[in-house]
Amino acid sequence: MADVPIRSVEFSRLEALFSYGILETPAEQLFDDLVLLAAQICDSPISFISLVDAQRLWLKSKLGVDFEELPLESAFCTHTISDPDEVFVVENATEDERFAGNSLVTGDSPVCFYAGAPLVTSDGHALGALCVLDHLPRTLSKKQIESLRMLARQVMSQLEARRNLRLLKETAIGLERQCNEIQLFLDHVPAHVYIKDTKNTILRVNRAAADMLGLECSSIEGRSAAEFYPENAEDFYRLDLEIIRSGRPKLGTVQQVNTGNGQLRWSRTDVVPIADEKGQVERLLVLTIDITDLKNTEESLRESQAQLSQANALLEERVQRKTAELRKSQERYEDLYQNAPDMFISINPKNGRILQCNQTLLNEVGYTREEIVGKAINKLIHPSCLGVDQMIINQFRAQGFVRDRELTLARKNGTPIYVSMNTSAIRDEQGVIIASRTVFRDITDQKRLQEEASSHMDQLAHLSRVSTMNELTTGIAHELNQPLQAIKNYAQGALIRLSGKTLGSEALTSIFKEIVSDADRAAELIRSLRRYVKPSEKQVTCVEPSELIARVVKLLSRELDQYDSTLAVVAPDDLPSITCDAIQIEQVLINLILNAAESVANVPNREISVLVEPTQRQTVRFAIVDQGMGSTEVDLDRLFDTFYTTKATGMGIGLAICRTIVEAHGGSLRATANQGPGLTFSFELPVVETNPT
Repeated sequence: MADVPIRSVEFSRLEALFSYGILETPAEQLFDDLVLLAAQICDSPISFISLVDAQRLWLKSKLGVDFEELPLESAFCTHTISDPDEVFVVENATEDERFAGNSLVTGDSPVCFYAGAPLVTSDGHALGALCVLDHLPRTLSKKQIESLRMLARQVMSQLEARRNLRLLKETAIGLERQCNEIQLFLDHVPAHVYIKDTKNTILRVNRAAADMLGLECSSIEGRSAAEFYPENAEDFYRLDLEIIRSGRPKLGTVQQVNTGNGQLRWSRTDVVPIADEKGQVERLLVLTIDITDLKNTEESLRESQAQLSQANALLEERVQRKTAELRKSQERYEDLYQNAPDMFISINPKNGRILQCNQTLLNEVGYTREEIVGKAINKLIHPSCLGVDQMIINQFRAQGFVRDRELTLARKNGTPIYVSMNTSAIRDEQGVIIASRTVFRDITDQKRLQEEASSHMDQLAHLSRVSTMNELTTGIAHELNQPLQAIKNYAQGALIRLSGKTLGSEALTSIFKEIVSDADRAAELIRSLRRYVKPSEKQVTCVEPSELIARVVKLLSRELDQYDSTLAVVAPDDLPSITCDAIQIEQVLINLILNAAESVANVPNREISVLVEPTQRQTVRFAIVDQGMGSTEVDLDRLFDTFYTTKATGMGIGLAICRTIVEAHGGSLRATANQGPGLTFSFELPVVETNPT
């Protein structure tokens, strides 16, 4: 079959076809009559009205066929609508190459003849055709063709009438819906709505207006407005005349209106003219809003405004008074801050720079505020404490505070200020440290008093050591006599053997080594004695605890033998180094061990234990434990008081001196009663600090 001469896209034609709403509608007698008339005029057994959409040929009315639709490739009508001005005639389709493969031509009851008049809209769109068909070849007369064309126009007229009737019904329904919507809108508008003519007759009213008057809408419409508002009728009529003459609306008229039940209500009225096609005002739209509540609210608001103004005046007076009090309080606080006896300073922990400080600090250090604010804190640190400030900053960054740390500041002239510092953190909303608050308390006088007390205790310690010499003299003489006698014996033996010429070089060397060894031993005893007796200032160094204990044990070996006591030292191999004055701590240990030896002199168990162990406080703990007299024989509260003693010949200053020495090292000396017999004396010394990495 040849290509069907129809465009692939016929949007405008199809849009016109769909606008008639004819597709898929049931058969109608009017169209059936036109189909029958066409068959009779053309003397054809087959006739139908076809409509061509995008995919098929659909039959609105038919005669002589039993199908409802055809595919487009089997339809003759697709050729008919390609030329809307002519009737398409095929006298013998079996001899026409255009329809060689058409199913209507090649079927069991083939169609040979076809004539179709196009159904054309006023816009020129061919929607389909009025067709006649026959199984035999034939021709039509001009009269038959013209009649077929006339009948096609009648079909089209009926389609137009049918569409117009449908549109009219839809319009009527739409208008009715619109009227209902308008009425619904008017009934729910928060206003009283009237429509009246130029003679003051109410034509339409909404539900709100009717409810206000206590009537039905039908009882109001058609009556004069003056009947409902007689007291305001003259004013309303004069306003209506002004609007009718000018043609301009009158908006926002506020007045009191009698509602008809004796109530006076405030209203605001807008009157809008409605003109005809000639511009003449024929109706008036009146919208009235009851503003009685608004008026009452305005009155209440005015009263509230007056009260609020009065309250604001009182509040402003109170605010001014409180502001003045706050200003004075701030001034007092500022004066307290600036002139407090302590020095206040705030530092940025990120860069160590000074953010602010009080006047007391400036007075103490001798700088102006401009000279130190914004500068690094180490400008105020004494050279003797350089490096300590960074350790303090590191501690603050890690912990967020510093407690009771001693530091030495430097005045502008270089003189030191000894201070005790406490630092807390200033944090932002996320808890991040943004600054520090530091209080420096001048402890220079306190340090001086401590040094004087320490010097005094050193003198007492010296006296104690001298008094102790009487007890040590015999032992020391015995210890010195032994190496000196050995030196003498070795020297005399060497002289005898030299005189007899029986002494070789190797024997002589051995004798001299023994002499040197005994001489060193005697010298060490003398040096130890001098260190013990000679008063000295504290010289803090790095000391190994095991070496310290070893020297003490060596010095006391003779005395422990005299007391028939044994000394057990318990200490791990990996003890950390400590910082102390070794001579002073040796004096403390000697005194405590000798006291323990005296305490166990009259008991069966004469063992004395020296325990040395590290702690979690970065210190090393020393403990001397004996099995002698217990807490019932000793007043532990007074044990370290000066001149308190339990010995018949004691002076009562030894333990007091020991406590002073330990406290000077930053520790404390304690005495506790054992669960069994005896006492335990203990103290702690700091380990060597390591720089944080």
